Amino acid sequence: MGRMNAKQKAEHLAKRGERLRKIRMASAVARALGVDRANDILFPAVAAALGRSWVGSKRFGYQLVMEYAATHDLKAKATSKPSHVPHAAKPEFLESYAWRRLRMEVLRKRGARCECCGATPKDGKTVLNVDHIKPRKLFPELALDESNLQVLCAACNHGKGNWDQTDWREPVVGRLVPRCSALV
Repeated sequence: MGRMNAKQKAEHLAKRGERLRKIRMASAVARALGVDRANDILFPAVAAALGRSWVGSKRFGYQLVMEYAATHDLKAKATSKPSHVPHAAKPEFLESYAWRRLRMEVLRKRGARCECCGATPKDGKTVLNVDHIKPRKLFPELALDESNLQVLCAACNHGKGNWDQTDWREPVVGRLVPRCSALV
């Protein structure tokens, strides 16, 4: 970003604020339509709800979201997170209050069990992580979206890496999942 004068900094902050407002509004519209927040799912659903055709542009998708929100009198959910949350791809993000709070909510709702192998801290030296299904580096807008999170033990999380987008939350009937090497 480099050095900015006061005018450039004000413009940058205004653009950032507008982006965040659109992202929060997209989450509100996704909740209203009962669909996943991922852009490739949300934008076509909004287009269909408005009776419009979807052209595949992210900018057009957000225009549709804002149009839907205006016609259905939706308000973006107010957030209680601090005004400054580090960029999702930066290591400081994992130390932010917003992330730690959301992480604890996910662990409380889903329980202390790996959603891939079933390991729990009671099994021994198992450490649980809250994993981003779609990686923070590639999808920073989903970093604080609960629908993009899953509980994995350290071994499964490390094996998955940030290149794999496997969602282990939904058990597949008949799937045989090997136990983690951490448990053997």
